Amino acid sequence: SIPDEYTLEVEYVSGGHLSFPDPLSPDTLFWLSLTELPTTTIADMHIKWKKNTGAYSASLLMTETFTLGADIKIYFKTIVDTHRVGDTWVMAYSSLSPSLILTDAELKNYKSNMCSDTVTDDPVIVMTIVPGTTVTEAEALFLTKKYYYAYSFVYDNFQNTPLVMRNDGFNPTTYTIPVTTYYDKLNVNVELAYSNYPKRVTGIKIWRAEGDSTSIEPSTKYRLIASSDFFNWNIGSRTGYTHSYNWDITDQNNPGPMYETFCEMPEEVDSSIVNYTIGTIVNGKLAVADCTTPYFDDATKMIFFSKNGQLDTFDASHDFVKLSFVPKVLASFAGKLYAFGNSQIAKINPEGMYVEDTAIGYGIYDSNSILTTEWGIYWCDKNGAYFNNGSTTSILTDLINGKIYSGDKEWKDLFNASDSYNHIRIVYSTEKRSILFFNTATSDCWTYHLPSKQWFYWNFATTSVTSDTHAFTGKDGEVYFTTNGQWYRLFASESYLALVWKSKKIKFNDGLQPKNFYSISMNGNCTLYYGTGIGYTDNPSQSQVSGKIPVTDRRSTEIQIMVIAIAGTGKYFVDNLSLRYRRLNIQ
Repeated sequence: SIPDEYTLEVEYVSGGHLSFPDPLSPDTLFWLSLTELPTTTIADMHIKWKKNTGAYSASLLMTETFTLGADIKIYFKTIVDTHRVGDTWVMAYSSLSPSLILTDAELKNYKSNMCSDTVTDDPVIVMTIVPGTTVTEAEALFLTKKYYYAYSFVYDNFQNTPLVMRNDGFNPTTYTIPVTTYYDKLNVNVELAYSNYPKRVTGIKIWRAEGDSTSIEPSTKYRLIASSDFFNWNIGSRTGYTHSYNWDITDQNNPGPMYETFCEMPEEVDSSIVNYTIGTIVNGKLAVADCTTPYFDDATKMIFFSKNGQLDTFDASHDFVKLSFVPKVLASFAGKLYAFGNSQIAKINPEGMYVEDTAIGYGIYDSNSILTTEWGIYWCDKNGAYFNNGSTTSILTDLINGKIYSGDKEWKDLFNASDSYNHIRIVYSTEKRSILFFNTATSDCWTYHLPSKQWFYWNFATTSVTSDTHAFTGKDGEVYFTTNGQWYRLFASESYLALVWKSKKIKFNDGLQPKNFYSISMNGNCTLYYGTGIGYTDNPSQSQVSGKIPVTDRRSTEIQIMVIAIAGTGKYFVDNLSLRYRRLNIQ
């Protein structure tokens, strides 16, 4: 009654192929003999098939080596009766030859039922349907129809898996009631067998759909029939498995909510269809990017969202956002999702799944160059460091856009190398309330002090760096630094590092007007130097005389100040600096 015909093609590694255009009937066992192939051994063989004039399937790769004269057993199911959107064709292995069956879920059961070398690591579910008592048409709850049963697992007491619409490699989980036959109920037996219990699985749900007696697909949606945890099931016995249990259900045609309503995803969805490399959790969902999925030829500019509270269940056909750039890093803050690219940022609403705003000009290295805090997001690229508080983005490194002391460093001196992104680390010190931007290849660090909004340059290498370094925070917020096989806890020593601070060239908004600089007052215990017109250099080295700037050094258009403290156990400080000067007339 099923007119479907199939054509099989086999392609082996040398590039040749054998075609079998003769119709292959469903539900028959077909043996492909390799005796006609020109090579003595076959490796990496591909098998593909098509139905009628349809396109060939994707190649099914067999990685085992087959010798001349060996046979490949392929079992062709009534595919039109069982295949659904989302099925994955897989290869199962018996002790002698591989067998072609339908889905991953069916493979688990096929192994336990058909293969002599049973694989017992996977749980198996088998459903058996037995009709109840024959009654009159007026009394019947089940009439002449075809009833389809499926199941889904429950993870962690709340997360539902996609529907598994068949339970083994040969018998569909359906029951057809003949014409003029009526039943008061259908009895469903559910058998669970396993050797290694999947720890996250906490229960199971049984669903049912309907169609006419000759249908090959249900005409209704799947609706909930029964649900149960795994307690108080009857003891069963399935060969090859350590544990086996049975659960008896009486279906009296009183179905509950539809699967699509209850689980908020289509019946045909396959949670394994989204492969991703980056992701983050936002509002109870997992947002992922850098993906591949059969739903789209190119998903590089797309972000997919899992179901709420179900971090490994995706509906890739509906729950996604498309960007204008390729995202490299994802982060969440204040209920929004932020996608970072080479030179762009997108702010995304995860509930409505749309882009609220896009900013251009702010790039990022990778996932190591971002830090999310309760007050905002910090990140960096070779051009600078940035901060977003949920509404605006600011460039933090504008303050050091130019050389400062300690070797006359600026941002690009630390992070402009082509491989800098391989070594960037951002950590937060709760003790010092500072964001530390490390280049772990050189032990250089830019430190941004949050209360004062000031930058400091640090180099932590006590000797030359011979191995890559790393920086990270401990369980109590302390900061650790490693280099050359040694571990250091920063800010934990009784000693203090040497301090060198140098101001920019102070011009008082006018670099042409001459001025007289009389004195510099400092509240602190560090050593103070200055540089003016006479003897002026970019590293100020002049000292005041009796607390004043000598007359010979006073006249200048600008001044620069430097404060120095030596390393040791003493604590040096500077509370404030003040400068006394007078503007002169331009002559």
